[in-house]
Amino acid sequence: MEPAPDAGGRSALQQLLNQPDDPAEVLALEIEREEAVAACMAVRGWDYTPVVPPDRLFRSAAAPATGYGIADGYEAFEAPVLRGEPSPLAPPADDPNLAAFRELGDAEAEAYERALNGSGTPTDPGCLSEARSAIYPATRPEVSQLLAELLVEEEGRRSYVDALSSWADCMRGRGYEVAEPVDPLVLVQGRKDELLRSADEDDPPTPLTDGELQGLRDFEVAVFDADQACRDESGFAEAADVFERNVHAAVTQEFPELGESTG
Repeated sequence: MEPAPDAGGRSALQQLLNQPDDPAEVLALEIEREEAVAACMAVRGWDYTPVVPPDRLFRSAAAPATGYGIADGYEAFEAPVLRGEPSPLAPPADDPNLAAFRELGDAEAEAYERALNGSGTPTDPGCLSEARSAIYPATRPEVSQLLAELLVEEEGRRSYVDALSSWADCMRGRGYEVAEPVDPLVLVQGRKDELLRSADEDDPPTPLTDGELQGLRDFEVAVFDADQACRDESGFAEAADVFERNVHAAVTQEFPELGESTG
């Protein structure tokens, strides 16, 4: 099934995985997921209060403001911890479910955990997994397995391999040694890790200075711009689009309901 045109400009795989670019839409899906957890827990006889962190936590899952979002992610999530502040990713201190869980006896706590997290078997996935599969159907094990197989198959197509090689040559011509689509992100991540590395390995990293953060951001933008230009010039952008459309078509042929929920 060919993916329908997407008003938000999402790629075929983003549609298949139900990944919006708008942080508000990402947050709305997470609210749905939490409500699905609560409904599932109620069926199993437990109270569960939907808890969704502040929407800023979902910005890294949406279209980044700068480049790949690595510098943005550092500034939002890592820098506060390095300054000794509470982690923005930590569970809310006033989580009512955690408070209620602490009041349970050992046997009740074990039963609650089993209802929430399951036993790790396909027949007993737990409410967290059931809710995730309901909101993000492509995370179902049988779909994930097919996706993995299709990705390997598409990566081996001659047209894709040739376009990838042309893209890599273009990037090397611009001074960036890469071979795989993820490598530009690895370059930026490596620059960030290098900046954070302490002279003494036993010392914890210290926050980046304003100048270091701006330098990281400038480097990220330069790599990102080169990546986008080379994708267009080499034909890799078109090959990647065909790659994703082929995967989308094969998955939705096997699981038609995914085409209906992601179109």
